[in-house]
Amino acid sequence: MDSTGSQASSALQEDVDILRRELQALEAKREALLQQIEQEERVMSEETAALAPAPTAKADKDQRKMQDILTAYRLTGVTMFNASEFEESDWSKYNMPDFPIGPKEIGIRFETFANGMYHEPYYIMITGQATSQTDDDQEDQDNRTENGSDLPGDRRIVTPPMLGDKISLSLGHNSTFVFIGTKGEILEWFRTVGPSKTVHAVIFNNRPPLDLVFDLFAVANPDLTWLQYFESFYWVDPTLELYRLEIRPEQPKIDAELDPLYRMYAKSGVCLGDMANALDRKWSQPPTKSYLDMAKEVFMERDEASDHAKEVAAETKRQDEQAEDVELADIVVSVPTENRQ
Repeated sequence: MDSTGSQASSALQEDVDILRRELQALEAKREALLQQIEQEERVMSEETAALAPAPTAKADKDQRKMQDILTAYRLTGVTMFNASEFEESDWSKYNMPDFPIGPKEIGIRFETFANGMYHEPYYIMITGQATSQTDDDQEDQDNRTENGSDLPGDRRIVTPPMLGDKISLSLGHNSTFVFIGTKGEILEWFRTVGPSKTVHAVIFNNRPPLDLVFDLFAVANPDLTWLQYFESFYWVDPTLELYRLEIRPEQPKIDAELDPLYRMYAKSGVCLGDMANALDRKWSQPPTKSYLDMAKEVFMERDEASDHAKEVAAETKRQDEQAEDVELADIVVSVPTENRQ
């Protein structure tokens, strides 16, 4: 019995010795790997130091100064504010002639964090001179309010200042005349202001005349509520849908890369007032590309999709010129002789 126990103890001791030797070998390998890593890091740091120029004392000083500034001061926010956020007494410490009234958004607020604490925000005021209101103006405003045409949130058609009767678009400078608004707002501008405006494509070096392209793109409306956004998937509210209308000289290569909802063509010198009915009729039709065309381009290579887009654009122009969708007189309106380039 004793001999059996001693044999088992001896065998166990041998196993322990074997494990101890293996552990020592692993420790030796670990030390060797650590030394190798340390040596490689030392070589890499020496090479980097040799390649980089030695910093001068002035550079070190400037770097420390910049680091101190970045640590001490930090801009934490730039936001718009309006007068309703403050009482009139809050503005008494600012050098302002009157308490700001009128526009909803009247300034920009800069908030700063300096030396471990938040400081009083800086304000940039955006105010205008208040104008006195006559009795006739007040009566007109009351009438507009009663008719519902001047309610909060309504948009107004505004003529850009210094907009001449002749609008020139240069092909060389890729100039574009842009409108942003609902379809109704854009068409109202065309009908009220457009009759006195003509658009021309400026031609250089005796090049052949160019047509004008009218492209309509969809634009996201940032003022939509979540409810209005989800409702837009089920029915269309024309008073909330925003669009961007671009008027520019025709460039087939560039035009083929764009994917507007609607595209129309007109001759250089066209009167914008005469385009209102043509655009209204065009926009009331299904979009330029059918759902089948869109599905085809999804599975096409880029070159094939580009060629297909050119074919669709060419077919659209052909239909406009041949009056297959709308009357020719509505699309290519007569251009007075003095307006031709």
